[in-house]
Amino acid sequence: MFGAEKLPKRGSVIYAANHLEFHDSIVLGLTARRQLSFLAKSEYFNKGSLTGILMTIGFLLIGQISTDRSGGKAGDALEQVSNVLVHGDAAGWHFEGTRSPDGLLYDAHTSFARVAQATRAIVVPVAHVYPADKMVEVHFGDPIAYSVLKKLKPYEIAELVVTRVQEMSGQQRAGKKATISRKIGQAILDVFKKSE
Repeated sequence: MFGAEKLPKRGSVIYAANHLEFHDSIVLGLTARRQLSFLAKSEYFNKGSLTGILMTIGFLLIGQISTDRSGGKAGDALEQVSNVLVHGDAAGWHFEGTRSPDGLLYDAHTSFARVAQATRAIVVPVAHVYPADKMVEVHFGDPIAYSVLKKLKPYEIAELVVTRVQEMSGQQRAGKKATISRKIGQAILDVFKKSE
């Protein structure tokens, strides 16, 4: 863990992190030294099997907020995470919107920036790094104060965070947003269903 001494001990904070592995949220939750709430795809909560039920309980225990990203329903989850921040708590946010499919650093979606501005939260850039000889390193960047964030447009905040994460992680930029087609996404869900 690098830069933990920079972390705010109290107040509204968004930990804006890259996303390389499934367990990044757990690692960030353990290293941030605060209880974090995370947005998590609703598919993780909708499995009827014993494995799915255990996953749901685990996600709820570590503060995951179920996010249905279909048909404009993500607003409910954004409202929930905003409520967390308004009360002076902290949220973890994978700004790429999904795991990197190829190890590249993808452009950030601006939702975390908009929520930070609306809730007057500080933003801490976070880089997960997976060196060949270690399991994971977590690098915390300098916090970006609300006094700076309020002067920027959401896309400028997103670019600032991605640039700082790239500096810490050494990842190559993809130069675009990460997307996963519905067909591929459904194929992945089908694989999980068959393995249960």
